[in-house]
This record gives sequence, C-alpha cells and structure tokens, in this order.
Amino acid sequence: MSTITFSVFPPAEALRRDIECIRLAVHTGTAALTTKVCPNGLPGIVFQMGEGGSAISSIST
Repeated sequence: MSTITFSVFPPAEALRRDIECIRLAVHTGTAALTTKVCPNGLPGIVFQMGEGGSAISSIST
C-alpha cells in the first residue's frame, strides 16, 4: 500500500508577489501513480524527485 502526505508552506518573502504557496507531496509507495492537479487560473509547476525510477506515471488536470 502506498500513501501520499501533503504539506503546504508559504513562499519566501521575495517570492510572495508571484507564488501563492508551495505544496509538498511525499509518496512512500513503490507503485507508479497518477497525480491530478487542480487548475485555479494560476500557473503551476510540478517537480518530481525520486531515487531510481519514476514515481509519477502521468499528470492530469
């Protein structure tokens, strides 16, 4: 079984004009997963960091 934990952080003062928040998702499983992002009219960026293989198989809106 895999789990995803989320944490939300405020941006640094210098970035607050352009960034609403930083959301960190940590996946502790080994199976690939699909990450769904919720567009709110603001641009977003998804970064993936992992050891070995790819954890995210696809990103959808």
